[in-house]
Amino acid sequence: MNKPPLHPKEQDRLQSLHAHKILDTGQDQAFDDLIQLASQLFDVPIALVSLVDEDRQWFKACVGLDLKETGRDVSFCGHAICSDETFVVEDAAKDERFSDNPLVTQADGIRFYAGAKVCDGSGLPLGTLCLIDHKPHTFSEEQQQQLEQLARQAGRQLALHRLLADLSHASDHDELTGLLNRRGLLAEIDQASVESDQIQAVVYLDVKRFKSINDAYGLAAGDQILEQIADRLQQAVSQMLRHANGTTAQIARIGGDEFVAILCTRHLADWVQHTFAQALCEAMDEPFTCNNQAHYLGARAGVMTSLPGQRLEASQALSNADIALHQAKHLGHHVMRFDHVMREQIALEMQIETRLREAVVTGGITAAFEPILDLHTGKVCGFEALARWNDPELGRVRPDQFIPIAERAGLIDRVFQAVASQALTVCKAVTTTVQQDLWFSVNLSKAQLTDDRLFDQLIDLTNKHSIDPGRMHLEVTESLVASCDGMIDKLHRLRKLGHPLMLDDFGSGTSSLSCLKAYPVQWIKIDRQLTDAADKSLQYASIIQAVADLATNLGMNLVAEGVEEADTIPLLQSMEVAAAQGWYWSKPLEPGQVANWLIEHNRRGDTQSRVA
Repeated sequence: MNKPPLHPKEQDRLQSLHAHKILDTGQDQAFDDLIQLASQLFDVPIALVSLVDEDRQWFKACVGLDLKETGRDVSFCGHAICSDETFVVEDAAKDERFSDNPLVTQADGIRFYAGAKVCDGSGLPLGTLCLIDHKPHTFSEEQQQQLEQLARQAGRQLALHRLLADLSHASDHDELTGLLNRRGLLAEIDQASVESDQIQAVVYLDVKRFKSINDAYGLAAGDQILEQIADRLQQAVSQMLRHANGTTAQIARIGGDEFVAILCTRHLADWVQHTFAQALCEAMDEPFTCNNQAHYLGARAGVMTSLPGQRLEASQALSNADIALHQAKHLGHHVMRFDHVMREQIALEMQIETRLREAVVTGGITAAFEPILDLHTGKVCGFEALARWNDPELGRVRPDQFIPIAERAGLIDRVFQAVASQALTVCKAVTTTVQQDLWFSVNLSKAQLTDDRLFDQLIDLTNKHSIDPGRMHLEVTESLVASCDGMIDKLHRLRKLGHPLMLDDFGSGTSSLSCLKAYPVQWIKIDRQLTDAADKSLQYASIIQAVADLATNLGMNLVAEGVEEADTIPLLQSMEVAAAQGWYWSKPLEPGQVANWLIEHNRRGDTQSRVA
């Protein structure tokens, strides 16, 4: 038996065949009609459209035969694709090339074969349209021409199939990276959920600091990084799958810097969160290269997992994973897994944002004022203005709930404007009533400090209220100053406007005394947790003492926050802490309460006096 030779352009031929994405596809009426016509036209029991793969021939359409494929080494079509003309074997039993072929020697074996090449657009033969009979035939030149006509029609159907496959691939895949896009991802999730009884999981990745590359180097550089990210994630997945039997996974890019992994696994949900998702994040920690420079990005991930056998609705699964990612970013975690409490929290945040948008327009944001006392004279030297919001539907909303939402929603300027305006109004009114020189402090957020419009806003505020900028202190947190590039320069610009600066929450994070000399601040506010622990722990008291000594040497004043007990006051005074605030003296006051409270406090005239 002569085995079929390889085509002279075998690798190109196979590449084209696979690019058509037709192997192992379902029934196609256009191909079925062709072979039915061929069978009837040539009066043979068997007609095929046979595609010759690397080691098999696979039948895209078949009449008169129950098989879907045979080995290439016994195929007649393997010979036909290498022939210059239509390949005809009139009696295979008498042809020395095929007489001992098992397809011939078996009962009802092949005696007659005629195959015309089915080619791609460049003329490479991908298979044949062939005729088979169990008895010998003669085959005229006219019949050969007719068979070739049908084969050319089969080639056109192949081209159409490839075009449709390419269009489908383009609609389901990201053009830049070749990964699945959102549409393809949702389809894959739906399909996996139908077919598998394993745990289904979605891992939603957000790449950190990618926008800065686009901004600094342009979109072309950003595209290079995105391609590297896609390769990096695929490599990480491949490496993990080698050690996770029974697990399958794919990567998709569904947005500018948003990537999603979907997987089916027999591992537990904890493995998906702590091993798989964590490994993807760690893969993003290694530097990326662009313009001969190393760029460090990193990633966070949100994870959604199903129970085995539970149908996972695609858009809901993606939404849930996105919610988990939102929480991971909000809480500063690398990876978080979705639970339904998160969705309730997101719904509440959306409701808060909707109501907040109305509140900043209708005057719903107000200010409350906490007095700051000079610990040596007992007099009130200033008040901290605190944002307050009492909503008709939500009730009293805490600042730690609505301030972060105001920042994300771009409303923080409106909130600041409301609080600062009330602070300056109360400042003027109280100063006139009580005849006492006072200042009021307001808090600045990261969003404001990274927006140069802040400087014009402050100038407009002080001009509108005809007040000296020195009576409007600005509070910034220690962690904010330490974490943002260029922040010290901006603080110097604020000082030039005449606003004294206060470093808030000092001691709440990774405080560094050595950094204080670089900060252009006049006041340092000791975090309330440190104040509270000072009279219970010698270590914490020593920290406050060290800060107080350094502040004195640098010409700064120290304010202790969160004073609630009388015993704390003498301790702070002994450490030369300049001022303090806290509920020991008063809870935050409404604007109309400030003057009366101040008059009563001055009447008592003692740092340890308190006004209920």
